[in-house]
Amino acid sequence: MVSKAAIPATAAAILAIAGMSEAMAQIAPHRAAYNLEMADNGSRRLSGAEGRMLFLWDRSCEGWVTEQHITVTLAGPEGDLLETESHYETFETLAGDRMTFRSEFVINGETDEIAEGEAVMGADGGEVRYTAPNEGSTDLPAEAIFPSFHTLELMERAAEGERFFSALVFDGSDATGLSEVTAVISGALEPWAEDENPLLRHPGWRVSLAFFDATQQGAEPTSEITIDLQENGIVRAMEINYGDFVLEGTLSALEELERVEC
Repeated sequence: MVSKAAIPATAAAILAIAGMSEAMAQIAPHRAAYNLEMADNGSRRLSGAEGRMLFLWDRSCEGWVTEQHITVTLAGPEGDLLETESHYETFETLAGDRMTFRSEFVINGETDEIAEGEAVMGADGGEVRYTAPNEGSTDLPAEAIFPSFHTLELMERAAEGERFFSALVFDGSDATGLSEVTAVISGALEPWAEDENPLLRHPGWRVSLAFFDATQQGAEPTSEITIDLQENGIVRAMEINYGDFVLEGTLSALEELERVEC
């Protein structure tokens, strides 16, 4: 039987896009859907995997809203099936100093893991206050940033021609939520000039992200993802590597959301 570690909740947050300064003006609030299929059947634990990802990124006058829902069906070598669902929602202030979050991981219709709370950052560090699964708090180092701020910083560095970026990111996706994220930015992507959807007529970059448990030095990444990221914050395609198998994500639907006037 496949364990829940095959779909770590940390990966649920890796598509959150936000912005500030010049990059903020280019970000397109949007709703997207992706079909997920196993790319390489080299796994000894799986005979197949497929699913769907729904992603929403929107902006209010106060901050950024993200919602991501992933459903994946995993088939074991003897035909046994495991239905997994991952639900992840956040709100982050435009200044990147406060985030509310809720994540839930479901296996075969039953909640297996949940995390909910608020994180606040200051000049000397930050604090996470959890309301689920248990009430409590934990400190964050001063260099920790939230996912939206991280993605925007990544895009700004890519636009400036940098090829490597590493940061401590708190995403609230589980009971710890703090990861060291390394990004390798490779060649530029040309715009899909002839695409019927104007949202896809933008250039971008191919970015490879590796997520490491910040509490374990020298550990292997918990998950890796390669994304084709446009300058307007839209991900054209993705490849998620869980170590034992790889899922490819293909964009199947894309809708622009109305921009707010503040």
